[in-house]
Amino acid sequence: MILFAVARAYANTYIVTEESVRREYRFIAARVEEAKYEMTTNIVVEQGVLGRLLGFGDVRCDTAGTIFLGVLFRGMRNPIQVKEIIEEAMKRRGLQPKEAR
Repeated sequence: MILFAVARAYANTYIVTEESVRREYRFIAARVEEAKYEMTTNIVVEQGVLGRLLGFGDVRCDTAGTIFLGVLFRGMRNPIQVKEIIEEAMKRRGLQPKEAR
């Protein structure tokens, strides 16, 4: 059971490009999620108590105008730094995440 959980964790690849954020899941099946910066409305960091103590958490890029809600980077080390990297890539394109209403 533990081996299966570890294998599933390593099946995820998270990518930050100049145009988008992308999550690729390749284990038994394959799934690719991508959120273009132009469609990104919000970038959220979620950390529980244990995550704050140990320095890990989730980074979620919410989107508008797409059929899915966004891209979730699960269990990232230094999630605040990941958020800042995404925001910097957006700024280089002249974009900023819009505040969700």
